[in-house]
Amino acid sequence: MATARDICTRALKELMFTAEGETPSAEAISDTLAGLNEMAARWLTQGMFIPPLLGTLPAGINWRGDWATLTQYAVNDGVLRSGSVYVCSTLHTSSEYDRPGTSPNWSSYWTAYPMVELAIDDEFPLGLEFRSGVIAMLAMNMAASFNVDPGPLTAKRASDGMTALIAAFMPIRPVAVDYGLTRMPSQIWPYQIDQIQ
Repeated sequence: MATARDICTRALKELMFTAEGETPSAEAISDTLAGLNEMAARWLTQGMFIPPLLGTLPAGINWRGDWATLTQYAVNDGVLRSGSVYVCSTLHTSSEYDRPGTSPNWSSYWTAYPMVELAIDDEFPLGLEFRSGVIAMLAMNMAASFNVDPGPLTAKRASDGMTALIAAFMPIRPVAVDYGLTRMPSQIWPYQIDQIQ
């Protein structure tokens, strides 16, 4: 498995900030690690539920997506609100009274599970299938800081990496369809076209 240091070093090489075989400075690694943690926090606030980046969650979490009012939540339902993950500890129907993280009584209904920032020698928690995309995304994220142009190949790999993360970790919400919007005008109008003057 790769460590956070490996990911940061490869991103710097992707930007050609360091040459092959050259060791990046401690400051460059530190800045890149901060960029990696910032990027992971942004994924969470965008609604991606990536358990390895959240530390230890209890077993049996039923992921429900974004927290919403007037919703029935059962014990072990997990929700996302303002970039933090909360797990329901008491069966209830949600309201502003129990909004996770901000209402006065939220801790009676929810347990917070904040994102755990990676340290430099921590094992990178995502599998090999995401590594190339994450390295490219990190390179794109850090390019301006290092005054480097990442190039089109890096941009393409970053885009593919984000697509892979979204496909794997973005919860799919049920969608309601209004079938009345798909009818033909002749089915909606109570008159024939030749009646219109």
